[in-house]
Amino acid sequence: MSIETRLSEDTIHRAAPRAGLTARLATAALGLWRAYRGRRALHTLIEADDRMLRDIGVTRDDVRWALDAPTSQDPTAYLRLRAVSRRAAEREELRQIVDARTQAVAATTPADRAA
Repeated sequence: MSIETRLSEDTIHRAAPRAGLTARLATAALGLWRAYRGRRALHTLIEADDRMLRDIGVTRDDVRWALDAPTSQDPTAYLRLRAVSRRAAEREELRQIVDARTQAVAATTPADRAA
């Protein structure tokens, strides 16, 4: 191996960690920027009236809960998670009610239904 090849390989190996560090710093900065923007959006959202929040599918408590997320993380992701979880729970509860009513109707006899 020539000295030029070794020098260029050494340069590449030394530059690679720097490029990785730069990418990590850029990713971290982007994450902090997203978290900042998300917090600003949620502070605007918390000032909305309850009807508007209900139309969006969240509650004021959901917004407050999301704002309690770590400062370095985007609170809108926490808000989305909370809203999706609540909708899933509401759908499950509704499904159970429908199933119970269906079973109650199926358990009655035709004479009971006519009365």
